[in-house]
Amino acid sequence: MEHADHVGLIRDAVGAGETWLELGSGTGAFTLALAELLGVDGTIHSIDSDRGALATQAKAMRARFAGVRFDQRTADFTRPLGFSGMDGVLMANSLHFVQDKAPVVALVRSYLRPGGRFVLVEYDADRGNLWVPHPIGYTTWLAVAPGAGFSATRLLGRVPSRFLNAIYSCVSTMPEGRVEAGNARDIDRPARPIRTVSKGIDMKKLLASLLAALLLAGACGGAGGSPGGTDVPAIRY
Repeated sequence: MEHADHVGLIRDAVGAGETWLELGSGTGAFTLALAELLGVDGTIHSIDSDRGALATQAKAMRARFAGVRFDQRTADFTRPLGFSGMDGVLMANSLHFVQDKAPVVALVRSYLRPGGRFVLVEYDADRGNLWVPHPIGYTTWLAVAPGAGFSATRLLGRVPSRFLNAIYSCVSTMPEGRVEAGNARDIDRPARPIRTVSKGIDMKKLLASLLAALLLAGACGGAGGSPGGTDVPAIRY
């Protein structure tokens, strides 16, 4: 892909003058795209564990976007980084190096302001190879994003790839109010019923009433099919 392709994949999710965090930024292909879209009033915090890649990135930024506020940190993005209030977090072809994605996505969520955006650029596949070990396809991400605490997800773009069919980009948005997601580990498991016990309620009487209602419904007959509807398998990402 060329620079114009990188810009095109994230353009609709990035606003001028915003503050963004990029995780796994590498040599800076998408860092440069962010810089073009953010402009001189924007700020980029660039994170990667490879010092050499960050040095290449810094050189490219100085040559092309010297006016953009820009800092780097050599760090492992799977560990807490201490950011908060970001307008956006970008992960471009970096999440596929992580097998257990839920804790990383929980960290991403913690870095964003209410209404902030998480832009994901990934290979559109759920099975990888030696070079792209753990991709997550768009359909899979769309299914798990609500459980990860995002209120909306939409596709931004898609380009063909010789590697794994295609690369897509999407944006997932945080709720405007600070609404915490459930335990990130629960994303990989089927939903479980919520158990509540209220004071003052005779649970034996309640259970007896429910049993009577079920027996009555069975006696009266009902629609075919299982009571719970279609079983939905757990999605692990």
